[in-house]
Amino acid sequence: MKIAVFARHSLFTDGITSQLLARPAMFETHFVDAGDINAFRKITEISPSIILVEAMGECISKKNMIARLLDTLPQSVILQLDYDSAFVKIFSSEQRQAHQFGDLVAIIKDLTPYVEKDNQCLESSFL
Repeated sequence: MKIAVFARHSLFTDGITSQLLARPAMFETHFVDAGDINAFRKITEISPSIILVEAMGECISKKNMIARLLDTLPQSVILQLDYDSAFVKIFSSEQRQAHQFGDLVAIIKDLTPYVEKDNQCLESSFL
């Protein structure tokens, strides 16, 4: 599974990257510096299944970066890591068809367990 860590170098992201690199049989890990002028192009060339970003990182502060990543890489899932709260926020471009109102109700019911869990945040321990 291809994973791209899209962040600035920090103890936190370098630690996460090191942990992922230590598992080459599980993950093909790439680090892309969010400060690199070609960072977005590099991410799209990698075409990762998972993109890890920091909650307060530069790649999040740029206007609409998550939406832009999901538009360009709809097969990717973005995991936003927040080391202060130990939560992971999950973003995807999942789409479902809703031809009738009943379809919409079914989608809402399907998503209800996630929405009720603190805005789709899942508790996790990072290291």
